Amino acid sequence: MKIAFQALKILMIVLTAITCSKNLKLYEIATSSMEPSLKLGSAVIAIKINKMSGLKTGDIIVYKTPQIPNLITHRIINIYSFHNKNLFITKGDNNTFEDPYPIIESEIIGKVILVIPYLGLITRTISSYKFLSISFYAPLGFLLGRAIKRFL
Repeated sequence: MKIAFQALKILMIVLTAITCSKNLKLYEIATSSMEPSLKLGSAVIAIKINKMSGLKTGDIIVYKTPQIPNLITHRIINIYSFHNKNLFITKGDNNTFEDPYPIIESEIIGKVILVIPYLGLITRTISSYKFLSISFYAPLGFLLGRAIKRFL
C-alpha cells in the first residue's frame, strides 16, 4: 500500500510539472497504430522541439496535419531536405504503410520523451461524464437529500 501511495504522489508531482510547463505536454495514445512500442491507453510526454535538427530517424513525434483533424503520434522513418526545409516521413510501428503525407516542421508539436502505461485510460475515465456523475453528483444528491430530510 505504501508503494502504491508513493507512486501516486510521484505521478501527481510529474503531472503537475507537466501541466505548468510550456515545453512539456501530455497526450493520450488513442489508437493501436504504435503498438507494441506505445500501447493503446498509454500517455506520452512530449517536449517541444525548438531546433528540428535535433530530430532523427527513429524518434517518436506528436504532430497535427491539416489533412487529419486528430493529433498523431508516430515514428520518424526518414527525413528529406526539400528547398531548405525538412520533410519527415512517419509511420506507426503497427501500420503496414508509411503515413500518406510528409510532415513539415511547423506541424510537429513535440518529441516523445516518456511513456506512462495506462495513464491515458485513467485520465479519460476521470474526464468522462459517467465518472463525474458518480464522483460528484451522486454524493451531492445524497447530501442534498439528507439536508431536505432534516428540515422536513
